[in-house]
Amino acid sequence: MTGIGIHGTTLVLGIAATVFFLVIRVRRGGVPALMAKAIASVFFMATACAALGASTGRLNYALLIIMGLVCGLLGDIWLDLKYVYAKDRDAYLFGGFYSFLAGHFFFIAAIFLNYDWTGTSLVLSVAPALIGIVAVAAMEKPMKLDYGFTMRPSS
Repeated sequence: MTGIGIHGTTLVLGIAATVFFLVIRVRRGGVPALMAKAIASVFFMATACAALGASTGRLNYALLIIMGLVCGLLGDIWLDLKYVYAKDRDAYLFGGFYSFLAGHFFFIAAIFLNYDWTGTSLVLSVAPALIGIVAVAAMEKPMKLDYGFTMRPSS
């Protein structure tokens, strides 16, 4: 494949699939939206695999990223299943939360194992996340939101 290469092609297809998913989510929702979201996620995993094939020098990094993307796909599926199976809503909600948590551990491991860290870079990475958590918690009442039992696992 010439031009943008296979990883560029899968990326473009993934972006197109994401746009398609967003249209389906707004217009229909339900199982069709879930399937469209899964297809978009598969294209992004294919992009990561194609990029790995093009540059095998960072195998451990790429494999950790791919595992994080797989967890993201599973999280997306479980979160959407809460609408399909409303009586088991909480189980699917937490399945999605914990799948995303596992995915973030893979992403963090990929970064920590492949880059040199200094005290400054660590603070510059962690501080915005902590500020975001505090801001989200502080805005619950002013925005008249009720995070309820989802506050802890989602932050």
